[in-house]
Amino acid sequence: MSFNRIIAYEISQLAPATAWEQVPDELMSGYTLINVGCSADKASKDNPWRILLAAAKPEDYVIVKLDIDTSSIELPLIQQILENSTISQLIDEMFFEHHVTVKEMIRYWGHPPGSLNDSYQYFIKLRQLGIRMHAWP
Repeated sequence: MSFNRIIAYEISQLAPATAWEQVPDELMSGYTLINVGCSADKASKDNPWRILLAAAKPEDYVIVKLDIDTSSIELPLIQQILENSTISQLIDEMFFEHHVTVKEMIRYWGHPPGSLNDSYQYFIKLRQLGIRMHAWP
């Protein structure tokens, strides 16, 4: 699969020259790095769905990877997809690492809110909207 546009949010400060050097030549013309954290605030310019709504068209094939490691941002962003059909209709495929309290992951994730059942419910609802959902990693 080839990509013609990548919009990446990264809260950790990256050296621009180092980040740019890592972009493959064939992606350079379509690569946008937003080197600030994203926001779940619908009115914020850092809300990723605002850029998606401005940049994507229904005929585009859009893949989203949501892995912010912060439930207080991730879950409201998921909820916005569920509540706004204009957003959900633009997303064809999505990868999501939903951090929940699971015995096997406590040493890595601690005790984030939610359960594995909550993950299944989100995935089912998003799949019912036509989004091909995948767990990340």
